Amino acid sequence: MGRSLLLHGAGMNSAMWLGEAREYSRSFRVYAVDIPGDPGRSDERQLPLKGSAYAEWLYDVFQALDLRQASLIGISLGAWLAVKFSVSFPDKVDKLALLPDAGHTLTHLAGHIIPFLKSADKR
Repeated sequence: MGRSLLLHGAGMNSAMWLGEAREYSRSFRVYAVDIPGDPGRSDERQLPLKGSAYAEWLYDVFQALDLRQASLIGISLGAWLAVKFSVSFPDKVDKLALLPDAGHTLTHLAGHIIPFLKSADKR
């Protein structure tokens, strides 16, 4: 079973994925983490946006979860983090699904993203 990591938008937390997580979990082992500096159960201190702190933090998350590779699904800040991480650690990323900030609305996006993540070719 593939692995997917859900990365929320700015000013939100992993709870934003509750409506969609069930859909993803039918095809993947799903992890939704709270990004440091945003509401939720992560560190309340925001990391510097310049530099590698966020990518290194996500690398530590991969290590803690014992993930060798995963698909990243990010919206807004989460999409930025997914790109930053994939540039620093490309061997850790299977696929990227980057969602623009759409008011943090995720209604019915899983139906479009899951077929892409399940496809055999890497784009």
